[in-house]
Amino acid sequence: MRFTAPEAGDNTIVDNLTLALRQLDQALDKLGQILQTEYQLLAAMPLQPVALQCVTHDKSQQLSAVAHYDALRQQAEVDSGFLAPYACHPDLDNLWAQIQTRTLDLYEQNRRNRVSLESQIAHIHSLSAAIKALAPQQMFYCADGASHYGMRLQNLDINA
Repeated sequence: MRFTAPEAGDNTIVDNLTLALRQLDQALDKLGQILQTEYQLLAAMPLQPVALQCVTHDKSQQLSAVAHYDALRQQAEVDSGFLAPYACHPDLDNLWAQIQTRTLDLYEQNRRNRVSLESQIAHIHSLSAAIKALAPQQMFYCADGASHYGMRLQNLDINA
């Protein structure tokens, strides 16, 4: 927190801090949209791995953007002498409170997505175990698209 009155050139410094906080807030908002898309993909049957991979890539890029804007915020704090929660500057304080609330919401969204991902992984492991249990009894299509040993061919529904 800054205890001295702002000087004439401080408006630019405060503007830089305000800009960094707004950019951080916008980046967090976009991250929330990506997490919502990720959740929808994780909840979908059948699982769409290519779409999920694209969203994971977008999420990674957005997390990098969040880290960048947070670094800008930290530098603007050093330059301005203000420290969060910015109680001496109501506009910054309100923006910081909004960022904190959004961050907690994103944490919960990400936790929910992790639970969904773990559920998908458990489903895949269960399916894999079922296939392994049937493997000695029956032949399935192999990677080359052919069945070996002339056994009966079949498809398994992974969405069951």
